[in-house]
Amino acid sequence: MQYRLLGAFCLFLAICLFSCSPKLNPNPEIKDSYNQELYGKRRSFTAATGNALMRKFLTPQEYLIPEDLQKDIEKNKRVIQHPPKDKWVKGCNWETVLLNDVLAYKIVPEGLEDKSKAIMYLHGGGFVIGPFSFQWKMLSHIAVATNRVAYVPIYRMAPYHPYPAAQEDSVLAYEAILKNHTAENVCLIGDSAGGHLIFNVAQIVRNKNGEVPGKLVALSPVLECKLDEKGLAWYDHKDGMLNLEDTNTTFRFYLNGADYDDPLVNLKDNMDFTGLPPCLLLTGTYELLHPGTLEFLERAKKEKYDITYIIGNKMMHVWPAAVGIYPESELGMQQIADYINFYGVSP
Repeated sequence: MQYRLLGAFCLFLAICLFSCSPKLNPNPEIKDSYNQELYGKRRSFTAATGNALMRKFLTPQEYLIPEDLQKDIEKNKRVIQHPPKDKWVKGCNWETVLLNDVLAYKIVPEGLEDKSKAIMYLHGGGFVIGPFSFQWKMLSHIAVATNRVAYVPIYRMAPYHPYPAAQEDSVLAYEAILKNHTAENVCLIGDSAGGHLIFNVAQIVRNKNGEVPGKLVALSPVLECKLDEKGLAWYDHKDGMLNLEDTNTTFRFYLNGADYDDPLVNLKDNMDFTGLPPCLLLTGTYELLHPGTLEFLERAKKEKYDITYIIGNKMMHVWPAAVGIYPESELGMQQIADYINFYGVSP
C-alpha cells in the first residue's frame, strides 16, 4: 500500500512538473519569438532531472599542470568528436574543407539551393576540448531551420596551443568564408568558449577592415577568463555543466600568462561595442557564468549596443544545446532561428 501511494505521488508530481513545462510557440506566423517571454517560473521535468544528474557526476579533476589535462584528453577520445557522424547532422550533408589552412567541416542542409547565406560556428569546450555530438546536432538543427550553409572550424586549443591561437584560427576561417559569402550574409554562432571567440572575431575584423558579420548569436558565452571563487559559490552548486575549480584551471591554461585586462580576454569589462553587429545572447539563471553575463548586458545596454537577450529560468550552462531533450531547448532553437531569419529584416 505504501509503495502504491508513493508511486501515485511520484506520478502526480511528474504530471505537475510537465504541466509547468514551456510549450513551443503554436503560431508560425509570429516571427519575433526572441522578443517574447516564453519560459515559465518552473523548469520542465526533463531539464530539472538532467541538471540534477549531471551535477551529481560533475566533480573537479584537479589538474595541476597542462600535461595532466592533455593526458586526460588523449585518454578520453569522446571529448573531441570530429568529423561528425551522419546521425549527428540529420537532414544535412557534410564535407571536410580547409579555410585558409584551418581544418573545418561544411554542413549543408539537404536540398538547399540558395547557398549565399552562411553560419560560422565556433564550438565550446573551455578552450581545451570539443566539438561534441550534441553540438553537431544543435548546429544541424539551426542550419536546417535557417536554410544556411554552416562552417565549423577546428581551431587550435589549449593547453598546447594557448591564447591567442584559437582566435587567430577563427579569424583566418572567417576571412576564408568571405571569399564565397558577403559579410552581411554570415552569422557567427558560438557557445561557451566559442561564444567568447565570436566576439573576438567581430572585434578583430572590425579593427582590421570593417567586414563584420551580419549577426552574432552567443550561447552562454565566456565573457571573463577568471572567475571569483567566493562570489560564485552558490552557482557552483547549481550548474550541471561547469564547476568553478576546473573552469578556472582551463582558463589559466588557455591564457598562459596573457594580460587578463586585454579587451579580447576580459570582454565583460573591456570589450569595445563600437561598430559590432547585432547580437542575440542566451544565458541561464543557474549557470556559473550568469552573474558576469548580467554585468556584461548592463554595460552593453548603457553603451546602446544592439543586443537581444534570453534568460532561461533555472537553466544550466549552454542549455539551448539539449535540443530534442528539453522543451526549453526547443524554444531556444526556435528563438535563435527566428532571430537569424527575421531580426532586422523588413517585412
